[in-house]
Amino acid sequence: MSDYNNLNYHYIESEESLGQVVNELSSKQTLYVDFEFDKNHFLYGFNICLIQISDGKTTYLIDPVRIKNIDNLLTVFSNDEIQKVSFAFGEDLRLLHHLGCKPKNILDLATARTLLNLPHVSLNSIIEEMTGKALPKSQQKSNWCERPLTEEQLKYAALDVEFLPALSDLLIQSINKEGKKHWLQQEIEAINSLDFGTNTDPKGALEKEKKFFTKREWLRYDALMEFREVEAEKLNKPTYKVLNKKWVEDLARNPDLINQWPPKTSINPKLKSVSTKKMLLSILE
Repeated sequence: MSDYNNLNYHYIESEESLGQVVNELSSKQTLYVDFEFDKNHFLYGFNICLIQISDGKTTYLIDPVRIKNIDNLLTVFSNDEIQKVSFAFGEDLRLLHHLGCKPKNILDLATARTLLNLPHVSLNSIIEEMTGKALPKSQQKSNWCERPLTEEQLKYAALDVEFLPALSDLLIQSINKEGKKHWLQQEIEAINSLDFGTNTDPKGALEKEKKFFTKREWLRYDALMEFREVEAEKLNKPTYKVLNKKWVEDLARNPDLINQWPPKTSINPKLKSVSTKKMLLSILE
């Protein structure tokens, strides 16, 4: 296994280079994959920021921010003849569905651990246990949307797939030893059949919140949350950075709050305008 400071990876940021990589990956039987993404934190919506793929020897860090068309890469994920090995693949699966890709033959090592009655822990914790080395965690919450990516970010991303082959070998040996191979195959088939569609993010007001409002308050709140969603998409900002949800709730209950703007942390400065106030007044009325 590679030392953190000696990781060997290829950073792919052009369509030409991606085409060559896809040709190489398409000939493999097993790939080890992970994603870095942003889900309404730094930008609006569900955004893919980096794709990490290893064939067990070579690691590729593919940049979908710089490469606008990754359709040829997505065919690798939907190819049932290539097994894709990952860890805790739930959000990654939703992301692929969001991109219109239905991945096949996914082996989730977190599921394999569950079948072996092993505790739920992070991949970082498992790698530290395997290597005896504390791994860098400074990039866990970094901004993966921003470019250029730093060398530390790229190393951190490469680590996510660097140790998957060794972990996979250990878990599969244990699965076979305990006679649970068919159970694991059932889990793989279950992932094949999942369908999250392309709209994986709840938008606007949630139905479960309805019980906290009167009927009139709910109508206001629902319309205000829809306005918040539209403005967030226009500004390409996460919704919480456009309008604070607590202020929206308070405004739905007490429309007189529109007479004064909320604190600057509760509203994006670009929305502090006469036109916005008129729009909010029309919603409240």
